[in-house]
Amino acid sequence: MEEENQEPESERPRYLLPYGCKDLIDAMRLREQEAQMPKLADPPPAKPPVSTAYAPPELPPFVSIPNPVAVRDLAVALRLKTFVIIKALMGMDIFANPNIKLDFATASKVCAHYGVTDVRIS
Repeated sequence: MEEENQEPESERPRYLLPYGCKDLIDAMRLREQEAQMPKLADPPPAKPPVSTAYAPPELPPFVSIPNPVAVRDLAVALRLKTFVIIKALMGMDIFANPNIKLDFATASKVCAHYGVTDVRIS
């Protein structure tokens, strides 16, 4: 009769016991073995990739610009990328693209933002 009450191994619930343990004694032995095992040292942290220091481009002391100047031409005169000029213009609430013509006053503000003296060409 006792054999009928026992459930087969595969049907027995595996509630709190780790895999491979049949009863609580096996679980306790497994914990003792894990505690006695030498722990591996943590691997050293990964080094960040070595990057060269960013040196901002040298700006000219002054630039000569015509009265209506395209954003692209202003970027070439200031030796900057076009998107950098557009970013400065966006800071002034002017949304531009590389082909937009700027008046001298706006171009002068951009030059002043970068500390460059501007000269108007007629």
